[in-house]
Amino acid sequence: ADSISPFFASFHKFQDLMATNSEWLTPEEPEESPLVALLRGEGRGGMTQMPPTGLSYAERVDQTGRGLSIDSLIRWIGTVEVNRDHAAPKCEDISPGTAPLRRMTREEYANVIADVFATRTDPTVGFPPEIEAFGFDNNAEFATVNLLLAEQYFTAADVVARELTESRRRLLARFSPNCTDVNTECLHDALKRIATLAYRRPLSDEDAARITSLFDETLDDSRNLRESLETVISAILQSPQFLYRLEITNTNLDDADVVAVKGFEMASRLSFFLWASAPDFELLQAAERGELDTPEGVADMAEIMLDDPRARRMVRRFYTQWLGIKDLKHTDKNPQQYPAWSAGLARMMNEETLAVVEHLTLDANANLETLFSTTLSFVEHELGQLYGVDVPADGRRHRVELPDGERNGVLQRGAFLARHAKHNQSSPIQRGVFIRERVLCQPLAPPPEDVDDEPPALDEDATTQERFAAHTENPSCAGCHTLIDPIGFGFESFDGIGRFRAQENRLAIDTTVNLTGTDSLNGTYSDANELTGALGQDAEVQRCMVIQWMRFASGRSQEPSDHCGVDATLNHLAESGLPLRQVIIAMTQTDSFLYRHGRH
Repeated sequence: ADSISPFFASFHKFQDLMATNSEWLTPEEPEESPLVALLRGEGRGGMTQMPPTGLSYAERVDQTGRGLSIDSLIRWIGTVEVNRDHAAPKCEDISPGTAPLRRMTREEYANVIADVFATRTDPTVGFPPEIEAFGFDNNAEFATVNLLLAEQYFTAADVVARELTESRRRLLARFSPNCTDVNTECLHDALKRIATLAYRRPLSDEDAARITSLFDETLDDSRNLRESLETVISAILQSPQFLYRLEITNTNLDDADVVAVKGFEMASRLSFFLWASAPDFELLQAAERGELDTPEGVADMAEIMLDDPRARRMVRRFYTQWLGIKDLKHTDKNPQQYPAWSAGLARMMNEETLAVVEHLTLDANANLETLFSTTLSFVEHELGQLYGVDVPADGRRHRVELPDGERNGVLQRGAFLARHAKHNQSSPIQRGVFIRERVLCQPLAPPPEDVDDEPPALDEDATTQERFAAHTENPSCAGCHTLIDPIGFGFESFDGIGRFRAQENRLAIDTTVNLTGTDSLNGTYSDANELTGALGQDAEVQRCMVIQWMRFASGRSQEPSDHCGVDATLNHLAESGLPLRQVIIAMTQTDSFLYRHGRH
């Protein structure tokens, strides 16, 4: 009943409670349980009563006489046998979590074909989009293969095979450079090298025999050399050993609880994480020499790989998905409200943000605070006009420093602001939800199925904040919107395409942020600039950013064992402000990256 049921800042926290998670209940000291603090109105962070104003649960019970008293609750907690399956593991033990079977994403497939096989065409154009989960599209739990994708794999393999066999001499020059003549032995050698790169490991004798036999049999049947080559290459590119990242070595250790990932399997983990692509021959050779068999060797190789141009697309890929700006180029805006909007401007905004994060992460080795506070920008003329910065109209991006206090950090740039807005207005909800879920790692309950998710109608006599006031005044909406809307209102000095405005409909805009439901950030901020400055220095945000990188690196949702890797990274890097480049390297030193569970 409403009189006795608290609202929760985070839906997943409520789910944890239903599983009697030890995070909520401490039978040894029941009065100190976080659940008791929550019901007394003293909870913090994701265990905060929502809405934060009004009577606490304990006060409502005292006034109404309905519900379980706090004293009764404390006595009950003292008798509870906490489900220790949900308890965090001991971090002195190696706890890698699960290592799911990972299929190449559409982007990874395209990169592998371009990097390894140097084809001119992108065979993934018809691939269905990946499912995003927990912010990223490489989550193995959701990377299923349906009939459409299976058909596209078949087509893509044929396309690549045809292009590779257009010139047999060019094929040999790339994959069997020591051969000067197009003969069977040289073609066998080229095909085995192609398979080695595709499978990302040396071929077994059985693999090699299967490939050469298929070529010989096809050639005997067709008498067509190119057709035989196409058949074998297409078969290689449809193999599960190409499409999936199989970890099948160290089989003699599979009776162990934990197995160290070494050699060629580690080469694949590194390359798909840091390059979004397969290992090249140099990396495979390093694996063969044993250079990837220790954590120190992995870290050293990660440093080298981050200096490779392929690492830049990885950084762009991460920030594109974390910021939620992947579909910016397809974002439509109402031309009456936003006549300046165009596909070209969307492209400029996207490139500006990605150029900034690429520079901060890989060139400047900036820390997290800088990500939220930088005035650095790379703008073309049209975007410069939107920002009020004068740069030449020469079609080039120019490095500039924006005036301090106007657009500090990546969350006050056009890409984020325009993407997290409606087609005809700004969106405090989208911007507020992003901060909660992607910056603070506080997942929110989904809205009820029957909720009307259309924003309040435009009103020439009201500001956006005034139109959205009903969200926090309506008791059925206040639980979530008390958490969301006040954050989004801080960004109201930017309209639906990220253009600065001091007024809306000739009315002054109130950009005050009243932040609640956090561990250490609760308070009032004058605007988004002050808020984002605080976010960049906060320990809760640092933890969330490490979690985001861990999700991206591991290709799965967060597990209890991951908190050990998060803690280790923070203990190592938090004092220096969480340098962005070092966070990436730290991901390669976590248990989830260095180890996997054995198969029993």
